Amino acid sequence: MTRFVRAMEAVDVAALEQLFHPDYVGEYPQSRERMRGFAAFRAQLEQYPGGPPAGDAGSEPPLIF
Repeated sequence: MTRFVRAMEAVDVAALEQLFHPDYVGEYPQSRERMRGFAAFRAQLEQYPGGPPAGDAGSEPPLIF
């Protein structure tokens, strides 16, 4: 999880792509958006208003899914 958070913070697309399963599907239930595959995730990341959220991966407790 730390690799993912650090790659997101750095917007390291190459590192992120290595972490995604080829059959990735991401869903946002509140807006009914669905992303299929890394290319769709990347497009969403690049178009996120204000850019991806910033932070320090070392300052927060680990995320639990």
